[in-house]
Amino acid sequence: MYCSGCGQLLESNQPRCSRCGKYAVTPPAQTATPGYPGTPGVVTQGAGAQLTRVQKNVQALGILWIVYAVMNVIEVVVAATLLTGMTGIFGNLWGLNRGLFWERFPFYNAPWVIPVITTFVIARAVLAALAGWGLLQRAPWARTLALVAAFLTLLRPVLGTAIGIYTLVVLISAQSRREYEAISQRHF
Repeated sequence: MYCSGCGQLLESNQPRCSRCGKYAVTPPAQTATPGYPGTPGVVTQGAGAQLTRVQKNVQALGILWIVYAVMNVIEVVVAATLLTGMTGIFGNLWGLNRGLFWERFPFYNAPWVIPVITTFVIARAVLAALAGWGLLQRAPWARTLALVAAFLTLLRPVLGTAIGIYTLVVLISAQSRREYEAISQRHF
């Protein structure tokens, strides 16, 4: 049985809903019909389960955001290593600091640029990792965070744009919001 007020699954002998306090109404026979999880008549678990679009894609989205975060961290490590190697102690050992070009490479007059770029890339990696972890945990806040991350990565060519578009297609609609809220209520 389901609560007629909030759609909460009730035990067969439970007269009132523990969430909203409304008295239970016996619905018609349980069948797999289109709708949202937690609404009467929708089977979302078991052999005859019908998964919603969000349920089908949220696991993949979470994994993709975590992979994207790891790739951003690798990008920072490689870029920092190369730039330090060209201009720092390794550049002197390899003989790269000879001549006018290498003495002023890459940001001689703006030494703050590399730390600022590194900070932004690390912040993007943390945002992506939190969004991915939250989606995998079905956290209530994860949908909003994933949408923010998607908008911020749309201009990041190829992989960022692809993950951003995929996230927006799966999570941005009002129906997706209701579906995600339904699955996040079961996990939290």
